[in-house]
Amino acid sequence: MTQKVSLGFNVVLLVAVIYLFYAHFSGQSTVVEESPVEDVVADSVQTDLPDVGPNAKIAYVNIDSLNANYEFLTDMQNDLIAEQTKMEGRVAARAKEVQEKLLALQQRQYTSQQEVQAAEMEAQNMQIELENYRARLANELMDKEVEHQKKLYENVRMFIERYNEEHDFDYVLNYSKIGGAILFTNESLDITNDVIAGLNEEYKKQQETPEAPAE
Repeated sequence: MTQKVSLGFNVVLLVAVIYLFYAHFSGQSTVVEESPVEDVVADSVQTDLPDVGPNAKIAYVNIDSLNANYEFLTDMQNDLIAEQTKMEGRVAARAKEVQEKLLALQQRQYTSQQEVQAAEMEAQNMQIELENYRARLANELMDKEVEHQKKLYENVRMFIERYNEEHDFDYVLNYSKIGGAILFTNESLDITNDVIAGLNEEYKKQQETPEAPAE
C-alpha cells in the first residue's frame, strides 16, 4: 500500500522561517534608517552635565543636525539598506527552492513507513539549513552595521580632537531636542556647523582619494 508523507507541519515551519527573516530585517531597517549619532559618539561628546569650574570652556554639538547632515552617515545608511535588500532577495530565493522541494516530497508516493520517515527527516533538514542560512546572513548584516558604527564613532571623535587643538574646550557636549540631559543651551556655544562642515570636507577628500592597491 502506498503512503503519502504529511508535511503540513513542515510547511508551517517554512512560513515561520520566512516570517522570522522579514521580521528580523524589518527591525533592522528601523535601526538602519534611524541610526543616531548620539549613541555612537557618547564617549566622544559628553552626555551628562559635568562638574565644571567658573572658567571652563564648553561647547556643544546638535546631534539632530549632525544626523541629518553628515554625509558619511547618509551613505552608511543607504549602504546598509541596499545590503539588507540584497540579503532579503537571497533568502526569499532560497526559501522558494525549499518550498518547491517540500511540495515535491509531499506529492511523492511512498511504499513503506521507512520511506515516509526518511522524507520527513529530509524536509526537517532542509528547513534547518534554511534557518541557518537566514541567521548567517542576518549576522553578516549586523557585523557590517557594527563596523559602520565604529567608523562613525572614530570619525566624530578624531575630528573633535583635532578641532579642539585650536579651540581648547574643556568639554564638548551633545545636545538633542528629542532627549538627553541638556534642556537648554546658549547658542553662542554651538559648534555644530563647524563640526558638520569639517566632517563633510574630510569625508569628501576621502572619497576623492583612490584607495591604494592591495599588495
